[in-house]
Amino acid sequence: MEGDVVRITNLLSAIQQVELSLEELKDAADLYVAGPTPSSSAFLELTRAQLVLVALEVPLIE
Repeated sequence: MEGDVVRITNLLSAIQQVELSLEELKDAADLYVAGPTPSSSAFLELTRAQLVLVALEVPLIE
């Protein structure tokens, strides 16, 4: 039972990190749309890559 609580807590934490990364990606996309520049493009790509890395940390439910 305690192991289940730990797994659920880890899952919720990972989901929160994905949510934060999605918000950062949205902000980066808004910045890029408002004024496309090399910097805003690079920031968008960086936040997209960060989202992919964070999503990989979401544990599988078995």
